[in-house]
Amino acid sequence: MKDAKDALDSGLTTSGDTNLITEEEDPGCGADDYLEPTPLATQDAAYASDAEDDTHDIGIRVGRMRLNERVGGLYRPRIADELSHSLQYLQKRENHHTSISMITSSTLVGSSGDYMMPGRSFIVPSVNLALGPTPWEEPLAKFVPARHIADKLLERYWVAVHPVARILHRPTFAQRYETLWELAESGHEVPPSLSAIVCAILFSATLCIDEAGDLVEDDVPREILKYRLLSGTEVSLGRAQLLQSTKAETLQAFVAYLLAMCLDEVSRAHSALVGMAIRLAECMGLHRDPAEYGFSPAECQTRRLIWFQICYLDVRTSEIQGPRPFIQPDGFTTKLPFDLSSVAVWNDTIFSMIRFECQEMHRECLILRTNVDRKRLSLTSAIVKLEQFRTRMDNKYGPLLYSTSPQQPTQRLAVLVLKLLESLLYVCLLHRYMNSVEYQIPDRLRQIVLSKGTDALEAAVELESAQDLRPWSWYSRSYHQYHTALLLLCEVFFYPMRKEAGRIWRCLDFIFAEPLSQLHIARISEKPTLEEIIQIRGLKSRYLLTLITERMRAYQSKKGFRLSSQIQRSKLVAPHQVSVGSDLKTILNRAHETPGSTPCIQDESSCLESGQGAEGRSNDNLGKTNVSADALRDPPHTWVVPSANFSEELLGTQNSLHGSVYGPNSSINGPVGDNTMHVQPSDVHGAPKGASAETLEIDWSFWDTVFPVQINDGILDIEMGTNDIDSFLASEGELS
Repeated sequence: MKDAKDALDSGLTTSGDTNLITEEEDPGCGADDYLEPTPLATQDAAYASDAEDDTHDIGIRVGRMRLNERVGGLYRPRIADELSHSLQYLQKRENHHTSISMITSSTLVGSSGDYMMPGRSFIVPSVNLALGPTPWEEPLAKFVPARHIADKLLERYWVAVHPVARILHRPTFAQRYETLWELAESGHEVPPSLSAIVCAILFSATLCIDEAGDLVEDDVPREILKYRLLSGTEVSLGRAQLLQSTKAETLQAFVAYLLAMCLDEVSRAHSALVGMAIRLAECMGLHRDPAEYGFSPAECQTRRLIWFQICYLDVRTSEIQGPRPFIQPDGFTTKLPFDLSSVAVWNDTIFSMIRFECQEMHRECLILRTNVDRKRLSLTSAIVKLEQFRTRMDNKYGPLLYSTSPQQPTQRLAVLVLKLLESLLYVCLLHRYMNSVEYQIPDRLRQIVLSKGTDALEAAVELESAQDLRPWSWYSRSYHQYHTALLLLCEVFFYPMRKEAGRIWRCLDFIFAEPLSQLHIARISEKPTLEEIIQIRGLKSRYLLTLITERMRAYQSKKGFRLSSQIQRSKLVAPHQVSVGSDLKTILNRAHETPGSTPCIQDESSCLESGQGAEGRSNDNLGKTNVSADALRDPPHTWVVPSANFSEELLGTQNSLHGSVYGPNSSINGPVGDNTMHVQPSDVHGAPKGASAETLEIDWSFWDTVFPVQINDGILDIEMGTNDIDSFLASEGELS
């Protein structure tokens, strides 16, 4: 008996997510306490009472990226000020090192505010779903198409929707689908819950049909079918008494409806309906595992699918509209829908399991982030938990994802989605430490953000553009918002010689293809040199950041963002021009400068040439930065013609900011009157006042056990004479 008990205890200890280290076992707790996230990002938002309610709350559109007041899931009302401040500071460097002629067009692109308008995929939900049903006596035939069209739609659903947004137990729904047609053909009344689920499923199928594609020889346009089925779903849900019903089928139809609505553009109305779905589901007991109540296996699977799709919608809408997920990790006992313990070969249920596990880890990640903020957990240990999750997922699903050769399209889809969602976990935790911070993140942590962020962007672009994944590309925006593109755009603008710059720009050229098409760059050389590539990338990134800044200012003025007292007191910090040295023998990471060094602000090029960088780096490491400085010093004349009339100081004309100097610790007035934000005092070592050297040390020995130094070496920029420079140059395919 004792041996059996010990074995059981051991199994419970090592099963599931409990194999992650606990806070009591945290060997690195307190080691990186000096790192503070930017105070300009917070959880909760507030708005002025005179805000324009007729302005859509989905934010602005820049290329494929949709950006509102929440960046990376956090309320960041001064994002335009942050970008503007950095652009102004870096302008002195560019004016000193480059000779760029810029011509601005008198035509202001987007002056009508079309970048604030919803895209084609945006659908406004019906307010009647929340306020109750309205009288409607239209017959079912008014909404449901003819049988042969409905069959084609259902066939499309099984191929393009069911694998990525699974909400049905297929055999059960097939029977219910036949029941609907039997009742309709015999003249009997169809139950509202049944018509609701059928209309919702067929409505989902219309979203994955090509814009110009017609379904059958009858030439039925997609848009007509879509809105007929949308109305049919909403009317049927009203007739089914959604707010009072305890039928799982009614809630299932509502969730299927929300899954189709919450794609790349999510408004507060969508978020409110998701909150309603959560409360309805909990009132019906879906947050408790159905096996506890003796449901049949088919019913168990259906109820579990409904619950975990609601969990996804909770995370998705809270990330876009805030403020935080309603569902807590310890607030439900519902098990995952499928048991893969006996699965030896690939099937499409594995994709759903990967998504559900990753979304729940994202929920855990938000709690980890809160615990780090409350000093209950070190940042290092939180990252270790993410790495343990990644290892466990790779070990669990790797044999299934690569079980066939060649890979099936759904396998490759799952590989990319797993890569994307795992990578976004690291970005979610660390992005607040990258910009507008007083104490710079260590290079080895920054390297993780760059590596994982680039992986996420590459996976996202592949999901949207690969031909073999085209049937599911319509749903690719539901995994992310492309906000990582903004983070990495800033990084390669401030530090153009990053190792990942080539890979990042391949993604950025795809994501921002539309606005970049308005930027005309003429060059004189047939084959671009390193200097020209850096020059052209700098122009493109400045143009994009200026565009984002101008559009966010316009959106901010319409929505009336209010600033908390903490944000009002916070300063704007310009980017550090030379990153912290990555000498692995020196594990003490200083925030701004080393003892005896002075920040070089007046003449950055002389600092670089003399070997006295803003961080006091060694000459060996500085050589890599000299490449960047030389490349920007004497480039050939490049004429840039942006098709927008932006402010001169942001676009970087020669006359802007003449005589103005912005240092790494400079502050500017915020938009709150006389409140000037000052730099927090620090000692001569760049450390926070009152912090000892022991507090600033990071336990690199512990770090090396999780992230080997051969991989995570902290070297961020390319080295001349290596393969990195070839990749850096080869990325400019559009210029060859």
